[in-house]
Amino acid sequence: MGRYNAAESQGTRVLTDDELRRLWQATEPNEEAPQQFHALFGFLLLTGARRREATDLPWTEINGSDWLLPAARHKNKTALAGPLSKAAQAVLEGLPDRRRQACIQQ
Repeated sequence: MGRYNAAESQGTRVLTDDELRRLWQATEPNEEAPQQFHALFGFLLLTGARRREATDLPWTEINGSDWLLPAARHKNKTALAGPLSKAAQAVLEGLPDRRRQACIQQ
């Protein structure tokens, strides 16, 4: 029996649509999982962002429908600009922090 080589298998697993649906439903807000948890999990699924990129996201990085991730916060140390899907924008709009309004509506 050969040993499992994690490096060879890294990044090869892809979730099926059904698995994604079940994960989304499992994080729906309830008495044990608050809205913020669902929003974070949904944002991660919808954007492919790393956890720290999402949890440390200041509203100033959101410019209309674009996310401008500075090099200092990106794994590869390069600035990244990308569009946010309507679903990802809806997740952000559902957050209680009203300071985001100025950033999202630019």
